[in-house]
Amino acid sequence: MARVVVRQAGSGQAGRMRRASQYVDAMSRLRWCLVIATSVLMLTACSDQSEGPPQSSSAPSSPVPASTRASAFCLDQGLLQLAVTHYVAGVGQAIEGKPLDFEELRRQSDYIARIGKPMRADAPADIREELGVVLDSVAASRAELKPGGSPKKLLDPLYGDKNRPAFDAVNEYDCPE
Repeated sequence: MARVVVRQAGSGQAGRMRRASQYVDAMSRLRWCLVIATSVLMLTACSDQSEGPPQSSSAPSSPVPASTRASAFCLDQGLLQLAVTHYVAGVGQAIEGKPLDFEELRRQSDYIARIGKPMRADAPADIREELGVVLDSVAASRAELKPGGSPKKLLDPLYGDKNRPAFDAVNEYDCPE
């Protein structure tokens, strides 16, 4: 089927301009609608939905004890897991015979000890012993961080069969919500 285009005389440029103007008007209206919709969503999301006075939060809404929900252990758990994994990997370079950056590894182990101290005090009972093993293993490994030191004494606390289950338990532990 052939398409027939009928043009009015002199309407080429003016017609394109008119269509362009209509398109711009439509886009302007669309932009204004988006701005208004976004503003309304932001205002309703940020507004306080309660009509009455603010309620005090004396009783927790979840059945988990407050000491577990906001404890130092649960707040810093992910950070400790990452720091220990990074430290163990750094020390593990000794297995491949790569040179170790003793200063950086000492800094990392000091950081683990610093965040681990309050975590040890607040750790839930079901992970407290394993956390102590991990922190003590990092400290024992740090004591062997010296040039010319024994790689076995450096690696054994971290990679030894005796302590590995504690590392796995701390790495896989999830705080109750």
